[in-house]
Amino acid sequence: EIFYRSIEYFKSIASTDPSIDASDEDKKAMAATFAASYRAKLDDIMARVRMAGASFVEDITLRMECTCVHLCRLREECLIEAGFGDPFMSIKYEENMKSLDLLPGVCREIDAMTAEHGNSELVWTTVLKNVCAANIFDLGSEHTKNIFHEDQDGVCFHTTRRSLPPRPWAIDDVDRFCSRMKNHTYSKAMLFVDNAGSDVILGMLPFCSLVALFWSMQRGGSCREFTAKHQRYYIQRIRCASSSHLRG
Repeated sequence: EIFYRSIEYFKSIASTDPSIDASDEDKKAMAATFAASYRAKLDDIMARVRMAGASFVEDITLRMECTCVHLCRLREECLIEAGFGDPFMSIKYEENMKSLDLLPGVCREIDAMTAEHGNSELVWTTVLKNVCAANIFDLGSEHTKNIFHEDQDGVCFHTTRRSLPPRPWAIDDVDRFCSRMKNHTYSKAMLFVDNAGSDVILGMLPFCSLVALFWSMQRGGSCREFTAKHQRYYIQRIRCASSSHLRG
């Protein structure tokens, strides 16, 4: 049902995609082709699910076709087949620019807190709250999509962070994480992030900087304005990358 409801929204965004060199009428026709194709594929999957009945739980292939990963990939394939690349590129660009405006303040806050409290639970809890609040940028979710389109001044991140429930959270491994960051030394880290917006810029980039900071301190490095130093580099690179993707 969630993916069925997403069709009209994706169709609407695709029909006004500024990166497509076509007339408005042609883009509307392309978007309609996408919508019809994706709806037909969803109908086919649902028909086979109903036909499988109780045996659905034993049909691994069919179950895999019903996963979010597969349905998202299927939607992307339908967009590409209809002639679109990433119809959300201009929206991602706008969200990147909005998030970059907030990044210096977020980094200053983390730097000040780190200078006062060091590698503490308070610092990590704040940074993890940033990660959770920044993840509000998700145009695949109907609820967060509505929040995004209502947000005109970039206040959504701070508002969301303030509204997060106090710890302990439903799934809360902060204490274990803090203990590991204090008592273990790592040589590498791999983090998986979204491809645009506050999720990566306000959440994961400061998080990565803080991880690097404490690893550096374990090796005798300085903690002074570490995230602020990195945010200047981030801003320059992200602005250049976002602009080039929008042009390309």
